[in-house]
Amino acid sequence: MANVLKGNLEVIGAAYDDVEERFNAFLNTEMWADTTSALLSSYEKAYGLASDGSDSTRRARIITAIRTTGGLTKQYIEDRCNELANGLYTVVIVEGTQTIGFIVGDLPRPIGEATRLPATLGDPGQQGALWTFTVEVTGAPFSPQPELEALVKKLKPAWTKAFFDYL
Repeated sequence: MANVLKGNLEVIGAAYDDVEERFNAFLNTEMWADTTSALLSSYEKAYGLASDGSDSTRRARIITAIRTTGGLTKQYIEDRCNELANGLYTVVIVEGTQTIGFIVGDLPRPIGEATRLPATLGDPGQQGALWTFTVEVTGAPFSPQPELEALVKKLKPAWTKAFFDYL
């Protein structure tokens, strides 16, 4: 009986080892933009890219987007917020500026002129730079919308500050 149990455990252990090997191989392939196949559309969605062309063309486009300075696009964050809203309300990122200076509480203390927020949400290139933007929420059944605000805070780059305006 002990030999049967030992044999069964060896078979189960070998199966687990095989699953672990396959899982690691999948991760080592799919987690990198230059080798992924199964996750191409996920990368494209995250960076707001077209999903046409060969796999190598798509990978090159993704790698270019990853290497581009500036973080996630405003459009990407808007799209994720509107998916969360599921038609109950509308979310638009309507403005943004960069201020160079320091932060007192939640308010930036600008030194010099502010510049408009570009299509991507800022560039942390200058120490003390803070990009701010307003998330305009129209038609929400109540305010604040905690899930929406948590999503924006999760998605936004660390060097940005989001303000919420409920209309």
